Amino acid sequence: VKLATVTASSTSEIDFNTGVTGWDNSTYRSFVVRGKWIIPTVDTARLLVKIASGTDKRTGTYEIGMYQRRVDASGSGYYQQDYTDAIEFAAQLGTGTRETAAFSLEIFPSGDSGSNHTGATLGTFDFITKASNGATWNYKGGIQFDSTSYMDGAYISMTTGNIASGIFDFYGVK
Repeated sequence: VKLATVTASSTSEIDFNTGVTGWDNSTYRSFVVRGKWIIPTVDTARLLVKIASGTDKRTGTYEIGMYQRRVDASGSGYYQQDYTDAIEFAAQLGTGTRETAAFSLEIFPSGDSGSNHTGATLGTFDFITKASNGATWNYKGGIQFDSTSYMDGAYISMTTGNIASGIFDFYGVK
């Protein structure tokens, strides 16, 4: 169920907290964040997604593992990285002609006393970009946030500068 949409225009941060989305653990089992036509204001910036509880961004180690495949030439491999305080997608986004990005991220939250389990918060993602160097890459992978802290939302920003443009959607999955 689509709960919220935000269109970025030189936006510092996309806010998908429960006050904006209305997501709750008694109705939904997971949430999906999607973005398309994403362009940063600063060339080579990377996209960040911070998982939240209400307006509190969850800090700690986000572990990410992914397979990366080049779309416009040969190239592939496995990549694993730990990030502090956010999911950081590996690609450097660009501001050049036709350089853009899109993604879909599903989060399976944990840590509440209701419908969610008490294990780690897990997620899967699919990210594609024509990056800052003009190469087109697809990343498919998973994330783990090893905490039983309650999660119910997300914040999206760049590592540097603002989000020049993009459309972002937040869905609740029953």
